[in-house]
Amino acid sequence: MLLIAYQLAIGNDHFIIERYDKTYFNLKGVKPTRFAYETIVNYLIAQDIDITLRDCNNLSAIDYAVVNNRYLDAKYFLNRGVSPNCQFLELDLLKYSILKEWLNMVRLLINSGVDLERKDKHNNTPLICAIRTGNLDILKELVSAGVNLHVKNDKGLTPLMYAIKKKNISIIRYLLTQNIDINEKDEDGFTVLMHAIAAPNYSMEVIEYLVDHGANVNIKSNKLVTPLLLTAKNNDIELARYLVGKEANVNDKDSEGYNSLMYAVLNHNIAFITLLVKNGIKINERNCKEYTALMIASENGYFNIVKYLVEHGADISLKAKKHTSAIKLASKRRYYNIADYLAYSNTNITATA
Repeated sequence: MLLIAYQLAIGNDHFIIERYDKTYFNLKGVKPTRFAYETIVNYLIAQDIDITLRDCNNLSAIDYAVVNNRYLDAKYFLNRGVSPNCQFLELDLLKYSILKEWLNMVRLLINSGVDLERKDKHNNTPLICAIRTGNLDILKELVSAGVNLHVKNDKGLTPLMYAIKKKNISIIRYLLTQNIDINEKDEDGFTVLMHAIAAPNYSMEVIEYLVDHGANVNIKSNKLVTPLLLTAKNNDIELARYLVGKEANVNDKDSEGYNSLMYAVLNHNIAFITLLVKNGIKINERNCKEYTALMIASENGYFNIVKYLVEHGADISLKAKKHTSAIKLASKRRYYNIADYLAYSNTNITATA
């Protein structure tokens, strides 16, 4: 076969036609059509070679034609009834062509009746592959062919969520013209807005576009996380200002009872705390441990935050389980300056009352 490959490489088609016949190729189990030289292909097909046979790698002529972007060869085989739903390694031919961004080959496979919904081992479809590449023209071809825009992979991610992760605003804009539910959730209850916020180096342009087109800023995940709570956990005050300006509820709590104020305290972010207090957060709310924001600040030794919270109405007398108070938590951690401040402040409050 090395001799055949060499002769093909130097373009000596006549040498092969004269020296070898179809029996030789069939016996060796390798179809010469894999080399995709039109003269050889035409000659062998005229000799009634079975173009559906596979070689020792389980690949057929159509596989080699497509993966080498041999459009005319692929068209020839497909027009003669070869199935477009073949597999090349772990990818079917359509996904392979999409990832290579071969628009004409994608069109050819679609027009030949390829399965538009075929999933890989991760339940990813050709549509998701197109979004990964960011190729809007290929995406439009798939949509025009009737691809399912609501399909999810094994993590419950929709095509729009994939586009959000890629931060591709042109793909996002296009998908949102296709009657997609912008507030659809994945298996964790996260929406596209939450995915946009959680993305490393998130795009503010994407977030604003989603909100302007109906993304719910107060929607909750399975663990009751809201976009603002997610932002507070990530310690992002600029995004928090934006969400609060869009009427995000500052008093929502997650499944562990934490509100945005508690996360701001944990992040030792006095500016974030100030933003929340100015926008009406309930300062004495408790989490599932019955801890208040003041208790959390006291336990962590954040004197400036303790002082700010007390000055803005934090109740020093509140107790959690086992009669735990902010003063006890500060003393236990040896933050005696905080314990003394709280004890003194509590005495003054009691005396005033």
